[in-house]
Amino acid sequence: MLRLNLKGYNYMPTLILLPFLEYIILHKIGVQVQFSLFAVLFTSLIAEAVNQYAFKNRFVSVILSLAIVDSLIVLLFWLFLHNYIINENIYQVLYELVIIVSTLVLRMASPVIRTYYRRKTELFQKHSLSTFFSTGFLVKFTLSIHIALILIYKYLLSDGIITNVFFWDFFLFTSLPIIATIGIAIYEVVKINLLNKNLNTETWLPILSEKGDVIGRIAQSISLENGNKYMHPVVRLALICGEKVFLQQRKANDAVSPHKYDYPLEKYVYYGHTVEEASETILHRVLGKLAKKPKKKFILKYVFENEQTKRMVFLYSVQVESENQIVRSRELYGKFWTISQIEEAFADEILSENFELEFEYLKNMVLLESQNTDEMLFAGTTGPI
Repeated sequence: MLRLNLKGYNYMPTLILLPFLEYIILHKIGVQVQFSLFAVLFTSLIAEAVNQYAFKNRFVSVILSLAIVDSLIVLLFWLFLHNYIINENIYQVLYELVIIVSTLVLRMASPVIRTYYRRKTELFQKHSLSTFFSTGFLVKFTLSIHIALILIYKYLLSDGIITNVFFWDFFLFTSLPIIATIGIAIYEVVKINLLNKNLNTETWLPILSEKGDVIGRIAQSISLENGNKYMHPVVRLALICGEKVFLQQRKANDAVSPHKYDYPLEKYVYYGHTVEEASETILHRVLGKLAKKPKKKFILKYVFENEQTKRMVFLYSVQVESENQIVRSRELYGKFWTISQIEEAFADEILSENFELEFEYLKNMVLLESQNTDEMLFAGTTGPI
């Protein structure tokens, strides 16, 4: 398994909330609207300069650029409207509307942005981009509800139903936005911590090119959701005794030929591991109790693909001396099949797709070879044993 620390990347989506929070705090402590907006603009520009110089993180640049554009737009609103609008709370509502619109536009442009980042960023930043879009939706939803509450408040105020104006102004325009902003940040941090914990216990698979070279990695659970989009290495071991093959039914949730008969010894090669290591892991886990280590022989390498999976298969044979050596367990509950039994089973279509592809190679390179060896030993016997 591959251990990851994604916290530094995953906390970045919460940066989208900080400029708006800065504006609210500055304005509510007495700083005028235009100076609060200039402060947000200045800190965003400084942060972007530091990012470009020190970190060069494209994803952070998207967030900071969004903050710069939002503050500039609201500043332009103030420039043209400050002689006509006396209530400065209006600019906070305008700021929220601008954030809602900008996140909506960014959401609409997400296919283009994802395509760009898919080519130029690493796995951590790609994941942060997805988290950012989900955070943007949450921010948009929260601010929309806040604006709706302000409209209801203004309606009740005009009808004389609201009496304690100072309290409700402070609650709606100061306390509630800060509480909502901090709440979103806490929610994202908790969600990201849980995700980070899951990723650190995730099994990672190598992504192979058509030539078999490792060109990347992906979590096994994510790969399963994507069907045959990525190719991964798989080791299969045919358990042989003389001219017989050990077969049993595959599980109901297998991606290849569920419920059909196949070798029980099959395993993905995990990222950072070799094919040899994976094959030895299977032998140790399933046949580790054997007193004598069984002989292993490489048979075949090929690419297998269906709608659910794409694999580069490495097939080995494993020879045991006696059927009695195999101890039945939850992993080994099948039986040894002769060549004639297997050939008859082809007509019944009860064998897995992989096994049907491999059988002729296995028969000619292992089973018949074993049979010929036994015949030669028998022919060389000159007396009773």
